[in-house]
Amino acid sequence: ITEGKRHYERNKKTTRITLPLTDRNGDPVAALRVEIKSFAGQTRANALTRAIPIVELMQRQILDLKDLYQLSHLFRAIRGGTCLDATKPGV
Repeated sequence: ITEGKRHYERNKKTTRITLPLTDRNGDPVAALRVEIKSFAGQTRANALTRAIPIVELMQRQILDLKDLYQLSHLFRAIRGGTCLDATKPGV
């Protein structure tokens, strides 16, 4: 998280891109994994092009780590999925 690195992995059905989520100062506060459906001919560049707007949307909604926790609980309630946990190293 602190280095702000991107990670990309792809299989036949899905592509996962992990991108840094930054606060209002541009400091990385979490890593956000975006999972999208793969398609024939998909490249790393166009997967990033598809994922970056999602990250930017979330970044506009957080000013600090507290906002991130509130947003993650909202997404969990909506999707019934896993809550973001910025307290775990490597997440």
